Amino acid sequence: IVDAPITEVAAWEMAKMSMENRKEHVAFGGLDRNLKKINDHQNIYHVVYDLSIPTFLPRQFVSRVVWKWDEDKKELKTHYDDVKHEAFPERNAYLRASVTSTCTYKQEARVGEIPQTKVTYTVQVDLGGRIPKWVVNRQGVGTL
Repeated sequence: IVDAPITEVAAWEMAKMSMENRKEHVAFGGLDRNLKKINDHQNIYHVVYDLSIPTFLPRQFVSRVVWKWDEDKKELKTHYDDVKHEAFPERNAYLRASVTSTCTYKQEARVGEIPQTKVTYTVQVDLGGRIPKWVVNRQGVGTL
């Protein structure tokens, strides 16, 4: 539960190319980040991360991001799934990784004057290659 209105919480998710979001991307090992708008409810999102593990290639993700508000704007669902897109071809310098995730933002009852948003985040990642499970789990923490 986040002490903020649903629009404010969801804006962080949708503002992939904001200066603040890019800054956190770099701090998390991000090497590249791009967004291609498809329509008002769909983007192609491309990111590359350095896992900071000697001899491991950086991981490249290319995802279709789709989102939809419910009728009364009290719930927003976003979904990420792998996609191939000509704007972001595979490169020898990176290993293509895979991610599927769903994030639901739901407006909850206010606590006093403070708006509440419940965030539910589910993600499945395959970083490719032979990576110990503990490394994968460590990399996933904090991505939301």
